[in-house]
Amino acid sequence: MCRKCLVLLAILVLAAGVYAGDPWKDKTYKEWDEKDARRILNDSPWARVVGVVATWRSQRGQQDSPAGATGQPVGREEEGGAGGAGVIPGGTRSGAAESGGPEFPQVEFVVRWSSARTSRQAVARMAVLRGTPEPEVEKFLAQPVSEHEIVVVGTDMTPFTKTDEIALKEKTYIKPKKTKQKLAPVRIETRRSEDGKRINAVVFHFVMKSESGEPVISSDEKGVEFECRAGNFSIKTTFEPRKMTSKAGADL
Repeated sequence: MCRKCLVLLAILVLAAGVYAGDPWKDKTYKEWDEKDARRILNDSPWARVVGVVATWRSQRGQQDSPAGATGQPVGREEEGGAGGAGVIPGGTRSGAAESGGPEFPQVEFVVRWSSARTSRQAVARMAVLRGTPEPEVEKFLAQPVSEHEIVVVGTDMTPFTKTDEIALKEKTYIKPKKTKQKLAPVRIETRRSEDGKRINAVVFHFVMKSESGEPVISSDEKGVEFECRAGNFSIKTTFEPRKMTSKAGADL
């Protein structure tokens, strides 16, 4: 199975659910069932759910069907909030709605650290459970990872259709709390539907090492902030590396 196919499969794994236990700690990846894989891809230390006020859409009761919408549900937010313009920490309503201003619908985005071993194993396991031969999946998992990759998927990707790649690159970053240095993506990939009319996901690639060869995220890092802005739209959340640990060890 090609890498692109596996990424697209991960895009489809957007579903809410009720889970018990942490499969990434309790089992090896070959023991995961589909529910476990979904949990990892949508509700785990490697996947943050951010609620956003969809100001680009019609007000409540007058919703349209945006070209960027996927029509897929997204999982619930794990612990920890997100901040920034247009972002709803913990799924609360926006200030505009609370103050009696225009009330817009809300959409959710999953921000996934997709280059992590655990995320890749969850996608691979899902592929096997859906019929992909294990040898193909093992080849995918054996591929070296030279960049940090963060994928953004959501129920409505319309804002990304209205922003060019250069502007998006300039307003997206990861920032380790320890160094407080903002790192821009070295490149961005846009994953579209087969007909090319809809954006399914946006993949941001970041360097793993500095020019001196040192990791840009240290092994004792406590938090890595991610922010992506498109116009007045913002997705902002924080990953906690110390919690990004599987049965096989630390995994960022």
